[in-house]
Amino acid sequence: MQYIERNQFAQEVGVHPRTVARWVRQHKLPARKVGNRWYIVLDVKTQALREAMRQVRSSKASQNA
Repeated sequence: MQYIERNQFAQEVGVHPRTVARWVRQHKLPARKVGNRWYIVLDVKTQALREAMRQVRSSKASQNA
């Protein structure tokens, strides 16, 4: 299983790390805590979210150009 650190995941999808933490608390994202850091489990759902958010950001960027 692959993992990505919470802050890196937040940066990739374009949201605040606290938003990611809230999604984890609400069981919207699978995650594991190691020490005092949260790691998001990279599964089909999280990969789809990452890709969808990238597409949204790229379409917004092209509209603003």
